[in-house]
Amino acid sequence: MKHSINELYKVVGSNRIYSAQAVEFANRAKRLQTAKAGECYAIRYRICDNKPFRIYDEIGSKKYRLGWQYGEKTWFDSELERDAYREQMAAEAKAAKIQKLKDEIIRNAEMLAELGA
Repeated sequence: MKHSINELYKVVGSNRIYSAQAVEFANRAKRLQTAKAGECYAIRYRICDNKPFRIYDEIGSKKYRLGWQYGEKTWFDSELERDAYREQMAAEAKAAKIQKLKDEIIRNAEMLAELGA
């Protein structure tokens, strides 16, 4: 399933990434700059390194699940979902490029018709 990176949180003083469920009772700061020790803040972006990352559903627990990132602001529950989405986006980009070329050809043909060539 496709998710926004804003659904994930960090707690000041910890390097772990937490789900919204984990920080349900924690104080939430709007931004990292205003967060105090122990408060959580939503992640705004994360550098993608094409490796799965750990998401903890409980603070203090060692249990985690994996997330696979696509870009800086999107992540998926499974690698298969991410790869399928990546293929879909590539196909859409290719279709948009083809449509742009078709439109340009039509525009050029109309210009030639106006000039009487």
